Amino acid sequence: MKRWLWVAAALAAVAVAAAGAWVAFGRGGATSGSAAGSPPVAVMVSPSATTGSSPASSGSPSASVSSPPSVSPSASGAASGVGSPTPAPSAALLPLPRDVGHFSPATTPRTMSGPRSRPVPILEYHVIGEPPPGEPYPELFVSLADFAAQMRYLERNGYTAVTLRQVYAFWHGHGRLPAKPVVLSFDDGYRQDWTVAAPILQRIGWPGVLNLCMNAVGAHRDLPTGLVHGLVRAGWEIDDHTLTHPDLTTLDAAGLHREIVVSRAVIRRLTGEPVSFFCYPAGQYDARVIAAVRAAGFLGATTEIAGVATRGAMFTLARLRVPRGESLAVFAKTLAG
Repeated sequence: MKRWLWVAAALAAVAVAAAGAWVAFGRGGATSGSAAGSPPVAVMVSPSATTGSSPASSGSPSASVSSPPSVSPSASGAASGVGSPTPAPSAALLPLPRDVGHFSPATTPRTMSGPRSRPVPILEYHVIGEPPPGEPYPELFVSLADFAAQMRYLERNGYTAVTLRQVYAFWHGHGRLPAKPVVLSFDDGYRQDWTVAAPILQRIGWPGVLNLCMNAVGAHRDLPTGLVHGLVRAGWEIDDHTLTHPDLTTLDAAGLHREIVVSRAVIRRLTGEPVSFFCYPAGQYDARVIAAVRAAGFLGATTEIAGVATRGAMFTLARLRVPRGESLAVFAKTLAG
């Protein structure tokens, strides 16, 4: 009898352990495709946009938010992650696009010397690829060949891609920057961010910065949710580019709250990232818009102002737009100032 009691007790212990493992595995599986603890992002977008089109193309695409989150991020929440290292890229290499050749990891750069107020160039990209027939904004496209050549130029001439969080931390007395830093920003959100830009940057060992407009995210949109998560795993910084890409200067207080505060909360839920920076749609802003972005707790905001970014203009950070068909010589001259 005692022997049977011991056997029964052992079987019960095995059953409990198995149940515990099943629960743990189930929880892990539930969060592997989305931000941990994140409910579905309830953003409904009109199905008129097609792959390759820009959320900026119509100025303010039709979109609505269903049951927006009530959370209003605080200023202290924005600072989380500032000064922390860029997330380690995913171990799995993304397939390189065809005909771009070989990319190797960048060598360890020297660190920047001199004052912490030194300006940093922020390059502005939209779509990497060829514009489809009838595309109303072909200037938003940079060919794959040109983009690959530009990345090779940067790497061979001592530049190192960094995130805006790293730049902010350096400007405010934390951490170090490479001797020749550059921020690679990509506006709106396109499938090519994942299929073209991310594989190239991953092989060099560089992060990108995605200014995400939620109009681009969804199962039938350019950037499905899983690809956004993939960019996060690849070490990209995700920042806020509103829900619907409107001209913010035309919105009332409720509209600004929705496109700035609610947008940030939605993107934070989607990605699990701090979403510390804002990007003004089409570069449209005024004093009221800047005040709303500041009040939402962002650390800074990027514009369409041509030039290099400086610490003294955190909420009007200049960028260098990379236009379609720009020669490598002009690209290099623009970077050199």
